[in-house]
Amino acid sequence: MIKWLLLFCCIIISACHTSKQHPKVYPDHDMISIEKLARDRYGDNFFIVKNATAEYSLVMSKTKEFSEIGFDINYFIFDSNSNEIIVEDFLKSGHVDWIDEDTIKAVNRKLDKSKKRIKEVYLYNVVTKKRKDL
Repeated sequence: MIKWLLLFCCIIISACHTSKQHPKVYPDHDMISIEKLARDRYGDNFFIVKNATAEYSLVMSKTKEFSEIGFDINYFIFDSNSNEIIVEDFLKSGHVDWIDEDTIKAVNRKLDKSKKRIKEVYLYNVVTKKRKDL
């Protein structure tokens, strides 16, 4: 009887010790802070697109109805490793999306001083934090 009791105690102690070595994993724990940040900036009108590695999140809010050339879009990119916004912009009648795991492509159709619409296209690399105008 004592052998069984000792064996039972060893199993319980071992199980408790093992659970302390392996903390619970919350795969979407960063979504809570990203969603709160997005809601604070854009209200309920936003959506999140993670890159292929899920290290960076593109958070967008469309500000008007679709026209023949696109939406007005506010966006920012959130770095889940450093918990910070690394770039933020407003695109007039434009769009933005991931083109690979490290780079977004953004299109902005803004008006120049003579009210003529000009198309501005750029790439932004989230690793190097550099913008390249095309």
